[in-house]
Amino acid sequence: MSFDCISCEYNMMLINGALIGRRLNLSDEKVTQGEIAQYLDMADVRYSREHRLGDGEIVDFLVADHIALEVKLRCPRKKILRQLARYAVYADVHMLILASNTAIALPDQIQRKPVIGISLGKAWL
Repeated sequence: MSFDCISCEYNMMLINGALIGRRLNLSDEKVTQGEIAQYLDMADVRYSREHRLGDGEIVDFLVADHIALEVKLRCPRKKILRQLARYAVYADVHMLILASNTAIALPDQIQRKPVIGISLGKAWL
């Protein structure tokens, strides 16, 4: 396992720890992103918000320089998968994380990059 993979796994655990079980405001995507930023700050997770990957592609959060964290509320599944696939083509992106209240079956990988889903609605059940 390469250093980047270990770094991604470590940061994924930090992100999970910061978000799992949190009852986030799911009525507005920008508000949800703001709350996620607060929880990432509390967990000392390093990130860039609204990070420009290139060619007009802007991911909600780029964590630790290599993890694309995208927030999607009430979004069609096909649109989500297309967006993640567009992000996966960038060399700087080593892992994709989708934080969403949309029920979606994610592939294990997109463009040979690991894909992880975080359910934002689960804490409300």
